[in-house]
Amino acid sequence: MKHQGPTLIADIGNTLISRSRPGTRSRVISALTEHGIVLEDDHERTIGKVIFTAPDLDACERSLAGIYPELRKVISDALHEPAGSATILPGAREVVSSATAAGWRVIAATNAAAGTPSLPSELDGVSGIAWSAEYGVAKDDPRFWRMLLEREQVSPQLALVVGDSPRTDREVPRAVGLQTLLVQPDGCTLTTLAADLATAGPMPPGTAAVIVNDGEQWAGRPIVTAPHLESLVVRVTRSRHRLVTGDGRACWGQVVRRKSLPPAVISEADHLPGVSWLLNQRERSRFVAPASLRAALAAAGISLDDLSAEEHRHAISMVREARDTGTAAERISDLVRFLRDRPGRP
Repeated sequence: MKHQGPTLIADIGNTLISRSRPGTRSRVISALTEHGIVLEDDHERTIGKVIFTAPDLDACERSLAGIYPELRKVISDALHEPAGSATILPGAREVVSSATAAGWRVIAATNAAAGTPSLPSELDGVSGIAWSAEYGVAKDDPRFWRMLLEREQVSPQLALVVGDSPRTDREVPRAVGLQTLLVQPDGCTLTTLAADLATAGPMPPGTAAVIVNDGEQWAGRPIVTAPHLESLVVRVTRSRHRLVTGDGRACWGQVVRRKSLPPAVISEADHLPGVSWLLNQRERSRFVAPASLRAALAAAGISLDDLSAEEHRHAISMVREARDTGTAAERISDLVRFLRDRPGRP
């Protein structure tokens, strides 16, 4: 059963903490380079994959020694160097505290290899850690994120991925339908997010998704890229919803389908809140049946009143979005036949 509340998925290194010594991958690559090994990009990726997914340092050493057998001791020494200590980055403590206070579950996601420093005790609001070493795949692999969703029973519509890497913490999670927020090095992103989480407050009843504004613009308007809302616009070009925050602010926003990009949320107000809750509530009156559809329904003695809000919206959008009058007429005919033959209709 999926977790019913919101989930914050936070990267560890360079997001929540910094380390006093280079990570395992950096130490191994540096050691190999110092001993005359010329590493191309694909070689470094291979080394990183081995280190990020090895269950322990001994297994990591065996795998790397299979690639560079003459440098096994060099590799072993680099792997077993002291890991150093961890320092909490600006904004990290605040964002974890604000999230947990507002009812969010906080999960850390990391490529950190075996032997790296553990999270400081001050970040005890982190309830679990998703390790690439445990999953057997690194964070730049979509399978990592799918496994995280499955193992932690995360609802994608109520999740936010926060991290510093444009690829592993933004591009790849977005590709599997997760909302993301890219963290800047100065800590301002986390501090702002902490304040926005506090303002948004606990998730209200009837929430369909969480919306986090990262300041993006599209066609001259502020938007939120929302890959987690793909299901709302599978059959229509836009879906209008109420957006609310804990301080009483509310507005209407539209989830719009985009041809080659993920869906986006566009607010009908001047700006989007930092964090808001998208409700299941829709303004049904916005979906008025075209005159041609109303006439066909009246002639058949049937109506759309018995349809659910989702079916009502889809029926009207299907006719409105027809490419020409002939297609619209065919869709109206199909809809009338469907409603007339609907099971349970007298």
